Amino acid sequence: MRHRETRSRDAQEGGLHMRINGEGIANDIEGALSETMELSRRAHAWNLFGVESHPGDQAAREVLPVARELLESTRELLGAFAACDDSTGDLATRCGDVAFFALQEMNQIGASIETTATQGHAGQLVEQCDRMRGRIMTACSALHDALCQRGEQDPRDDVRRAEIDQGLRVRAKYTQFRQALARAASATSDDLYRRMRLVGTQVAMLVGSKTFQEIRVGDRMILRDIQAQVLGWLGSSDKDPVSAARIWSDVDSFAKLSREINRRADLQEHDCETFGRLWAHLATLQADDVIAVETVPWVEQLRGCNVELDELLDGDVPQPLSAWRHGLQTAYGNAPDPGELNVAPPVPSPPTSIETIAYQVA
Repeated sequence: MRHRETRSRDAQEGGLHMRINGEGIANDIEGALSETMELSRRAHAWNLFGVESHPGDQAAREVLPVARELLESTRELLGAFAACDDSTGDLATRCGDVAFFALQEMNQIGASIETTATQGHAGQLVEQCDRMRGRIMTACSALHDALCQRGEQDPRDDVRRAEIDQGLRVRAKYTQFRQALARAASATSDDLYRRMRLVGTQVAMLVGSKTFQEIRVGDRMILRDIQAQVLGWLGSSDKDPVSAARIWSDVDSFAKLSREINRRADLQEHDCETFGRLWAHLATLQADDVIAVETVPWVEQLRGCNVELDELLDGDVPQPLSAWRHGLQTAYGNAPDPGELNVAPPVPSPPTSIETIAYQVA
């Protein structure tokens, strides 16, 4: 059937221990869930913060042993699921298909890590390890969901919830960062030195925040590079305007890049649910009601997913129901019927430049 022979051969060639089989999954969902979630928690607990700044050899010594051990455990678990006999039922088929494709991806990531390790570039190596860590958690969550279709367990595992919470914190911090940059651009249009100083301040505040270690490795490296460029320019004697323009362009590009967090599937799913909850809440209100954000604190979880919603959240005074309806329709397109929770993901805000946003802030 489909991938059964290939799945079994891949598992056997990898020298994996078959601790799980189709019948065993059906009879012991809790055991299969326990092994899957244990692997996910191991990946989640792997802290790579700061290693990207180490010399290449030192970074390799720190991350490669952990990466290889975690990858081997992942291959073992995925191989066991992938080798399940499809004839034992739909559960084995679902889990086997998830594991089969995840196993192929893990093999590719593992090969990429080994290749990158020989090149001596710490940042790229740690970024690859961070990617592997994320894909392991994604694969475990997919297996978790497949297993939970057979039982009554909550389909949201604790690691996924922690990753969503982390993503929401990063998104909110990025939004705060972009808004601060926009204000700096508006206030310093004629003062290049002051603009660069304010940019440096905002970058330093982001780099020094608790949330910084939750930002993905590639973004951390970009921010540290921008910080070094700004400090270099501020410390130079000539204060070259061409160099300043190039640095500002890099800052503007990162501000646009920071919106890419909204493409994360788990955050889109979260936003759909929260939007549905908000729309159902609005349906219970009267036309002349006003809405204070303090009365629906969970709506803060949407901060950063769309400019229109951010304006509603940042308003100094409670906004009327009509303003919220209009804002939500602008952000999400046609609104669903009242109470309908199954809605499309929000329309991402366009990658507006900081200069354009500055005019909106002013």
